[in-house]
Amino acid sequence: MFKGLFVRIKLPVFRGMEGVLFMFYKSLKDLIKNLNSENVEKLKPQLNRYVNQLILSIYDTNLELSDLDLESLCETLLHKDEFREEFRDKLQKGLLIDKFIHIYDLFINEITKERYVFDGIELTTLCLRSIGGIARGLKLLKLNKHKEEYFHSLQYLKDLNAEFYAHLRQYAGKGIIEEHFLITGLIHTIRFYLEENCQEHGRKILALLTDRKDKRLKTLEEFNNELHTAEIKCMLTREYAIELQRRLYLWDKLTIDLKNHYYLENLYLDDLERTASEING
Repeated sequence: MFKGLFVRIKLPVFRGMEGVLFMFYKSLKDLIKNLNSENVEKLKPQLNRYVNQLILSIYDTNLELSDLDLESLCETLLHKDEFREEFRDKLQKGLLIDKFIHIYDLFINEITKERYVFDGIELTTLCLRSIGGIARGLKLLKLNKHKEEYFHSLQYLKDLNAEFYAHLRQYAGKGIIEEHFLITGLIHTIRFYLEENCQEHGRKILALLTDRKDKRLKTLEEFNNELHTAEIKCMLTREYAIELQRRLYLWDKLTIDLKNHYYLENLYLDDLERTASEING
């Protein structure tokens, strides 16, 4: 119904992990629903255990660690994060994330400049899902549920991008390694998506032109006489095939520095030197 909110692409899905998270969140929600003034003290240890698991990002429902062990691990992690925070304060938080956002903005602007808003929506939705931000897309759906035209608009893409960037920046304070892992993963996920679109374009055209009832290829005249969205009709043009190739080249060009080890190393070294210079006056 709302194009771009849920995207189907051929990427590996780790069903096992999804199942573990689902069971953990469900158990936590059920526990909270059952809390009342009479049982709160009795259920408090279990609730505390769930909170500790959330802090540790360990979602096993059959975790063998005792409550005491979990509490100890949490204290260790929090002390470690406090120590790391002192170091992180010396660096510009989210430096690599900001570089990526700048590049992604340029890339999306190039896509929408050619009036391919629907492709921009699909790509940003993919990015949001890949970093665990699907709820942000659902939030926009909730806020605009009676405005179907909104979900095909440039404004929706802008709002979706804003949600994507906000979710990305949540990772800014986690550390350089985590930030690097996140951005590298996004770069390669997007490239995989763009490459797949190029390779699958011919197959999609054949699928669109195939009459499923008679198992024959329609003529372009027959196809144009049918009711299709502007997006579908666009896919059959030569210009669109060229556009898909152009995007792949452009993405490689824009992200070449972010895939370079020496560039990334110097990015943070330069920031440390700048900070030291400011401190020393």
